Amino acid sequence: MPTKGEEESFRQQNQQRFSRDLEFLSAVCNPFYLHQLSQQGYLDNPNFLRYLNYLNYFREPRYVQYLPYPQALYFLDLLTHAEFRMAVADTAWPHDTAAKQIAHWATWPAISKKFEPLRDDQITDRTVHIVDPVTNKLHGPYVVKDILHKLRHSDFSLIQVRPGEPQEELDPILGSLSSDPGRLGICKVISKREEYKKNRESKVIQKATKISHPVTKDLQLTWSVSDHDKKHKVDRAIKDLLKGNRIKIVILSKKGTPRVYPGTKGFYERLDFVHQLINELCYNKEQFETIASVTHGPDWKNHRSVCEVQIAPVEPP
Repeated sequence: MPTKGEEESFRQQNQQRFSRDLEFLSAVCNPFYLHQLSQQGYLDNPNFLRYLNYLNYFREPRYVQYLPYPQALYFLDLLTHAEFRMAVADTAWPHDTAAKQIAHWATWPAISKKFEPLRDDQITDRTVHIVDPVTNKLHGPYVVKDILHKLRHSDFSLIQVRPGEPQEELDPILGSLSSDPGRLGICKVISKREEYKKNRESKVIQKATKISHPVTKDLQLTWSVSDHDKKHKVDRAIKDLLKGNRIKIVILSKKGTPRVYPGTKGFYERLDFVHQLINELCYNKEQFETIASVTHGPDWKNHRSVCEVQIAPVEPP
């Protein structure tokens, strides 16, 4: 029989191995990292390929929940094919794949499982996390009954935007119950007055949408646009989307701006800029819902100094 100290040492070793596997697998969905592995000859190493096969244990429900990027499992499957490993070696492959990933990330909330928000006494979870309205970070856990008691006779209400998934079994690899905050339900405190105001505005916009015909609006920005100017243009574009109009985004460089080459810091900053802009336009963080999706692009032109993306409003269910 192993001693208590030996069991604790074995558990820590398992946790360290699991953390290393998770960190590596999370990086597998990075096209530039895969290209680097190919250049270094790892994708032709039989030992490395056996390690990739070993990582398939992450497909089990108890482990897949820890993956921050589920696309990693898709790439893990593709790496078993010799044709794909040959394609990764192409210098143009990581840039084209990264652009497609950005378009996919902009629309992933639309394909996620829908959950009808619950109000106040309809919430069945005992403890939940609360969304900070400023930072969008989770705080808690809090007892639902206590929160409802404090909000009673006030102008605020509690709404649950995601159900909880409690874990009841001991994990054989981690050796303990999960403390992942994502397994608890998520709620937010909303103002009844603000909600009433938004509902009225939404009805006005829906009425205007039925009367007018959808058109394509232009949203033109530069890579060096200020935060204030960007916010103003994004807010105006969101209003156009809610009216049923399509948006054509054009991001270009000012005259005299140095050229940005693939693989440099400036290029990755532009990729992040496009990704964040698409998310701001397509996904409503306050209502946890998708309002638009990418219909074309991102297309990079003129030595990647110009990027064009087209998005359209999502039809209501």
